[in-house]
Amino acid sequence: MQGLLSDDELRALVPQVLEGDLDVAGEFFGGIHPHLMAFLHVVGVGLTADQIEEVAQEVCLELYSNLVKYDQQYPFLPWMRGVARNTCRFYIRKAKRLGTRDQFLANYLRTRFEVEPEEETRVDALRECAEKLNESQRELISMRFVNGLNSQEIGKQLRKTPLAVRRTLSRIYEILRTCMEGALEA
Repeated sequence: MQGLLSDDELRALVPQVLEGDLDVAGEFFGGIHPHLMAFLHVVGVGLTADQIEEVAQEVCLELYSNLVKYDQQYPFLPWMRGVARNTCRFYIRKAKRLGTRDQFLANYLRTRFEVEPEEETRVDALRECAEKLNESQRELISMRFVNGLNSQEIGKQLRKTPLAVRRTLSRIYEILRTCMEGALEA
């Protein structure tokens, strides 16, 4: 990261970012990062550090997607904070609506496969078993089933090979299967 850039420095980089200069884009987003994280820690009170990082990534995507809408005659940072505020609000509303990731996964499975009432027990067992997974395992399951990413896409994000991702997912599936069998027998 390049460190803290002033509003004028950021504004001066916007035209080059819009032209597609990736080196400048890296400097631009590196310069935004300290401003963005400080702002999100204020407006994202109650969010965990991981959630704030997720929101920051969403904000950067929104900024990049909407940078053509930014009027360069005005200061950049207030515009960035507006995008960040709206993205954070959307994230919090979505999190409240969906509940936890584990609840979302269970709801997703329930609606995706139209679970019959007698199958509720299996879904509940899956939810309980998913809660027993560690955070990195739940994140991997979430990336695969909630975000719909394949092993190659997950591997890029986690800096792992697709084969390593598939093997890890396979181990997680086995953990869930064993746990569910135990829960359903009880």
